[in-house]
This record gives sequence, C-alpha cells and structure tokens, in this order.
Amino acid sequence: MFIAHLPAGYLLCRPFARRNPSQARAIFGVGLVCSVLPDFDLAYFYLIDQRRTPHHDYWVHTPIFWLVLAATVALVLIATGRRKQLVLVGVGLSSVLLHLVMDSVAADIRWFFPFVDLRVNLVHVQAVYNPGT
Repeated sequence: MFIAHLPAGYLLCRPFARRNPSQARAIFGVGLVCSVLPDFDLAYFYLIDQRRTPHHDYWVHTPIFWLVLAATVALVLIATGRRKQLVLVGVGLSSVLLHLVMDSVAADIRWFFPFVDLRVNLVHVQAVYNPGT
C-alpha cells in the first residue's frame, strides 16, 4: 500500500496545480511529501520501537493531529497576511487525509481518537509477523 500513496498524492495535486499555475511546483512538493508523511513513523517503528506497536497506532496516523496542525498553520498564515499560501495547507491536509483513507482499506485507523478508540478498516488483514521466527 505504501507505494500507492505517492501516485494518489500526485493525482490529488493536479487539479490544485491547474487552478494555481504560479504555485504548481509548491503544490506538488507539499502534496507529494504530505501524501507519505504519516509513514515517516516507520523509521521509529523499525529502528526504535522494534515493531512492538502497530505503526498505525502512532499519533501521526490520527486525523485530529493533522487537523489541529493544519488549523494552526492556517491561522499563522492568515495572521501574517500570507493568505495566498493557504492553498498549500489545503493540499497538504488533503494529501494526508487521502493517505489515511487509503490506509483504512486494509489497516486499522483510529479516525476519532482521542475521543473514541474505534479502529476503522474495510478489510481485516491478519498480521503474520512472528518475532520468534
């Protein structure tokens, strides 16, 4: 599923870039980075956590974190008179949320965390990793 996030992010960015040609490079840059940003936790998952916690349980896989972050960045941009950059916040948030929607197909995503610890997925895929082998 990981390799699907970049192409999906690209397809999501295209309409934004067409409507804002002067910001097209920035839109694609932000959109593509944000389309894989939630999976940056894989470095922690493999190198530090030693696979003990499913990486979809980390805070970077919760929508509320990204909504709060996007709102904070948007408020800073508005307060500093940089409203033209708000499209980048929208692209980044859309790319991250698309990532989480795609992950929800076969992985548990806690869409309502921290309010409810409900894990949502379309298809359950049984983990086959056994640390003893």
